[in-house]
Amino acid sequence: QGPSGLDPFRPRSEYLLLDEGALLARARELTNNPVASLFRLEHTEIPEALAVVHELRKSLEESKHRDLRRAFTIWYEGVLKRREKNVELPELRDLEDIETMLTEQAPSWTEAAENRGRRKGLREGLREGEVRMLLRLLESRFGTPDVAIRRRIEDADSDRLLEWGDRILTAQRVEDVFAD
Repeated sequence: QGPSGLDPFRPRSEYLLLDEGALLARARELTNNPVASLFRLEHTEIPEALAVVHELRKSLEESKHRDLRRAFTIWYEGVLKRREKNVELPELRDLEDIETMLTEQAPSWTEAAENRGRRKGLREGLREGEVRMLLRLLESRFGTPDVAIRRRIEDADSDRLLEWGDRILTAQRVEDVFAD
């Protein structure tokens, strides 16, 4: 506290706390609430985002909300750019543009995401098979591998696993397989 004559010059600020977690938990109940819709939009996948954008656009239809619609459009464009890194976005001027774009492109984005997931699953499955095969070959040639060798195999990438698999054919001892 300072001298009372300085009270008019003391900084004062007000703030509004937006608890995103609490708002998200209740977001579906909060209809016609642009902030709740915005948080939902950030946390939904592309197919569901279309309904949220439509809801948001409807709640901000009045002309007095033009600047807010534009701000939300710019914000969501940034969200899309972070999420859909390999997709070129059209010019988005308003929430209506986002709604149109999602209607046209959501099916292809969903398919692309599913394909990425399948490819990732396939790579993980192949690597798991390589690990199992290498462990099986080691066991049949040198006996059950110890914990350290098992851990080393489980942590290795596919190229290293294949290299070790090749070495099993000529190795005299288990240590020869992993010699660098």
